[in-house]
Amino acid sequence: MGGFSQPMTPLGVIVLVVLVDLLGFTLVMPLLAPFAEQYGFKDWQIGFLFSAYPVCQLVAGPILGRLSDRYGRRPVLIFSQAGTALSFLILGLSHDFSVMLLARMLDGASGGTSWSLRRTWPT
Repeated sequence: MGGFSQPMTPLGVIVLVVLVDLLGFTLVMPLLAPFAEQYGFKDWQIGFLFSAYPVCQLVAGPILGRLSDRYGRRPVLIFSQAGTALSFLILGLSHDFSVMLLARMLDGASGGTSWSLRRTWPT
């Protein structure tokens, strides 16, 4: 067992990025309501926390797609994954509505990578 490992294929990287985005979205969503109740948020604030991700993803998706056309897919994917990781960290450490909302907006904006991946996916 020589210790030689092959680099991940481009398709493997794409699948991994999509998996991280989807797992992050599906793991965070069920936790938002208990967090909000624990900190005493109002119903409209909980609604904002839930809707911030898809709205920011809708706005940022085409922008990230253009950036990936200009600078390449890899730098945009790395930037987006770093934004997602940072948003999870901020969300996990926050106790304030505005900070939680900012974290969800950052996650949505950096979760727009699925738009640039649609052009990358082999058909």
